[in-house]
Amino acid sequence: MKARRVLSKEEQKACKRFIIEEVNRNKNEEMTRFLKIICFLLNNQFGFGKGRIEKLIDCLTTFMDENKGNEIFWDKLDEHLIDKMGLPFKCEDYEECESFMKENNRKKNI
Repeated sequence: MKARRVLSKEEQKACKRFIIEEVNRNKNEEMTRFLKIICFLLNNQFGFGKGRIEKLIDCLTTFMDENKGNEIFWDKLDEHLIDKMGLPFKCEDYEECESFMKENNRKKNI
């Protein structure tokens, strides 16, 4: 016979918060690793020095902060990178992004 303990509502909320925090921590680690790769390549392949790379990181941080919550951010980014520059990126699935953002905002209130 397996024992099972039913969690209280407070324990369920705490578990959900822990899971969300853990997922966000993992996303941040992954993004930091990706940024490290970009910085390495900019230095190694294109000659960017410490100052230019620090400026890039500062600009990136400011840009992301300024566009947090901007509903058309990815649309405008896709328009510039794909349509204007011709870079081979896949367009964002805006319905999926919208449902993710709604779900993510809902989870913040848990």
